[in-house]
Amino acid sequence: MNIGIFLKYFKKAAMILAVKFKPLTVHTEAIFYDDVWKIVKEKIKKKEIHTWYLMTPVNFPLTRGYFSLKESSDIVEKKMKKRYIEMRKLGERLQLHVHLHPLMKIDFDTQEKLIKRSLDWLQKEVNIFPKEIVFGWWRYNEDSKEIAKKYGLKIIEFMDYNSIHDFDWVINCKGESSLH
Repeated sequence: MNIGIFLKYFKKAAMILAVKFKPLTVHTEAIFYDDVWKIVKEKIKKKEIHTWYLMTPVNFPLTRGYFSLKESSDIVEKKMKKRYIEMRKLGERLQLHVHLHPLMKIDFDTQEKLIKRSLDWLQKEVNIFPKEIVFGWWRYNEDSKEIAKKYGLKIIEFMDYNSIHDFDWVINCKGESSLH
């Protein structure tokens, strides 16, 4: 094996190991599924989660495609709102999670629209005012940084916390989710 490739994988493994000892955060993307919601409520009772980073209905086109959803955006939005409000009432720390584009082929105006509309939805519908943002796939660029700064959002990066997706608790695969 090439030493450069070995070092690259060693560095990645060291980073993953280092974050496993940090507080656990959740990228909340599938809370509209009842089996996911059931586990979320258990985690809340046990106070196991440092921060929940919440997707909003603004990202519904991505959500619909990723999860092959048949439900309408209205149904998904109602479930998200109801469950996020319950989480807020239970004193959970709730912040923002936005997916842009995995290849970052998204212009400044579109990024700003997604972030601003997500913030507006959380403020209006859930009555929370996020101060942090996690970008999906940890993908963001200089435009994202400028937009986050404009809205007073601290960008959370991979090394800041241990993290998991809410759906990882209910899937049965041998990937990253099996490490939690």
